[in-house]
Amino acid sequence: MNNRFREIEGFLSVMSKVVSQNPSFEITDGFIYHYLMTYDYTEKELKEEDISNLFSHWEDKFRDKNLNVYKSEYQKGFLQFNNFNPFKENVDCAKLYLSFPKDKIKESADMIFDYIEENNMPTASKIARRLRSDSIVLRMGNMDDAKKIIEYINSTPILYKNLKRPNPFVMRSNRIGMAADDKMSYNSFVSKILSDYLNECRLNKTKKINLNGLVNYTNNYYEDVFVNNSKLNEALKLDNYEYYLSKFNGSKESYLTNCYQIFSLFRISIDKTKNENDYFNHLANCNNKEYKAKLTNYFREKLYNQNTEETQILVNNEELFIKAIEATYNKYGYNQCVNAIRNALKGNYAAITNDGDNKYREKIKNSISPDLIRVICQNMINDHEETLNRSLEENVALIIENNLLFKEKTI
Repeated sequence: MNNRFREIEGFLSVMSKVVSQNPSFEITDGFIYHYLMTYDYTEKELKEEDISNLFSHWEDKFRDKNLNVYKSEYQKGFLQFNNFNPFKENVDCAKLYLSFPKDKIKESADMIFDYIEENNMPTASKIARRLRSDSIVLRMGNMDDAKKIIEYINSTPILYKNLKRPNPFVMRSNRIGMAADDKMSYNSFVSKILSDYLNECRLNKTKKINLNGLVNYTNNYYEDVFVNNSKLNEALKLDNYEYYLSKFNGSKESYLTNCYQIFSLFRISIDKTKNENDYFNHLANCNNKEYKAKLTNYFREKLYNQNTEETQILVNNEELFIKAIEATYNKYGYNQCVNAIRNALKGNYAAITNDGDNKYREKIKNSISPDLIRVICQNMINDHEETLNRSLEENVALIIENNLLFKEKTI
């Protein structure tokens, strides 16, 4: 078990004692959020937490630069470092959490934002006026830039050695926290999940509160809310639900899409088999417009019992691609099936069979983009819970092969 999962187990062990010794004490979101925000800081450090005196330094340092540094009336506890608007650009940013000791944060922030400025990286970032486990939040508009920032920090000793740990429920690259939450708050969301789990354990008098129990709880919640929808209308109504809903112009389906994406990332973060690559794959899905439209229309259907034309088109395209790959496998075998998928992901459909009346190759070329093909392939793997050490196209071909073999055996 790596250090982060040991930290999760340590937190749950402490919470287990709190629950058992205080059976009438309700665990609130705020209680958990405070824990997440003060993680890896000592009481002494927190007593001297105010760093707002440094704000004028950063405002002066970046004056007349492309990176705009300013105070915002909407987030009075932070100093903003912005050069683009992710909401206007419809980008779900890579969100990187960084925290340093008080005597190191000035020099560290100078180096990091100098690097962002010099490389002209789109960002909508901020620094908190009080020390916390996400004192610096980098919201990077480009995934490749996020990777460069991570590499820069991890390869710069003065930064890497001074970094404090983010809370353990955030995926990490060494000590850099990695999240994505669009218009919502990942840590607020996680606070809600954890408090709900702990309160359920308290009410059920659960003796073992641990990571396995949390994983089972989140799996059951995922099924009830996002799959069978039996608890869809109870889906994670945070204390500031109306505030978040307003960010989506009152669209409940868009709100639920954002909830689904954050919840999916949380499930990844507590899965011992996942790593940094899984985080970036998740982020790519969050920024895939076709994938996001499919999710939004799915929730619109479930909320309002509507079968929109757009949803049906997406469903039809998915069925078309799967049938085409099955037909290619059936005619040419596994290797050609893998080759067909690999080329289709690059926009080349020549390896897909075009025999007969179905004309699969022509239909796919005219209606399905490589981005949507990647989403369809990833959905197939997720649905079949494949965890084999194979490429995306190999996993899909293997699923097709197994399904065909199964069908043959049951005829």
